[in-house]
Amino acid sequence: MPLSKYNRVIKGTMGLVMVFGLFCSLAHAARQRGESDSQTPNSGRTHAGELEDISELYLWTLKHSLTGVLLQTPYYLPPETNEFLPYDKNLRYNGKDWPVWGLTMTGIKRLDALQSLIGQLTGGNVPGDFVECGVWRGGSSIFMRGVLRVLNIVDRTVHLVDSFEGLPAASTSEDSDTWSTMHYLKVPQDVVEDAFARYKLLDKQVQFHKGYFRSSLPKLRKDLIAENRQIALLRMDGDMYESTMDILFNLADLLAPSGCIIVDDWTINVCRKAMTEFFAIHELEPKIISIDGDAVYFCLDKPVSLEHAWYKSFNSKRIA
Repeated sequence: MPLSKYNRVIKGTMGLVMVFGLFCSLAHAARQRGESDSQTPNSGRTHAGELEDISELYLWTLKHSLTGVLLQTPYYLPPETNEFLPYDKNLRYNGKDWPVWGLTMTGIKRLDALQSLIGQLTGGNVPGDFVECGVWRGGSSIFMRGVLRVLNIVDRTVHLVDSFEGLPAASTSEDSDTWSTMHYLKVPQDVVEDAFARYKLLDKQVQFHKGYFRSSLPKLRKDLIAENRQIALLRMDGDMYESTMDILFNLADLLAPSGCIIVDDWTINVCRKAMTEFFAIHELEPKIISIDGDAVYFCLDKPVSLEHAWYKSFNSKRIA
């Protein structure tokens, strides 16, 4: 589909969704106020419980909008086929399809887990920013920013790290070049920024870091260290062995104590191999918690002391 047509469809879809969400929120608030007014004469105030209900409704609408569930949008299932297939609720909820018109392919269950983890980390005062490596159309990061808005948290930043040009050609024998040929994964940065803006979530708490992980992550690492910032939540969606290692060896030691890492691609063999090797190299035995049968997460109580020599040797053997 031409990008211009894609943008028109996405804009129209999101416009309908935002109107729907606003309508539902206002209707719900009005209904709640009516019930309260019947019990408390002359009371026009919005109570704390009502605000919580409205916030939950907003996040529910946000999740179901970003995934394309609200409009039951069709999907791809590459590399098996590039044809449009009819909406399948089970696939979409479990993040097992690639929505044609949606801003994330993570599915509802992973967004539910993301919301829960953000609540756990912020509620437990675990310091640090949120980082997503591999963002596609930006939906998961948009959701993270939305949760921060609901919680009225202004001192954390959502970082998006991506080439915004698709995945790289393989630089090691562990990976193949299949990923780099998937044009569906190539989403320009301005398209992602526009999606944030249309949800009214593009602000100074959102930062973009463009480039393949091999080059962009060392820069992000340097910036975070210079600003004395930690990471509370790291979401990894790099698909490849090399991408997984690049993420871990640049960011894992910046994870705050009790911080968590989400691995979206745990069931991809090369990704899981990279994770397992990283654990072995650093003598880590984290409790791996499944989210939906594909993605997992784990939390670390102590900082990781990275084996930089291993990563240096790894990089020396890569194809430039």
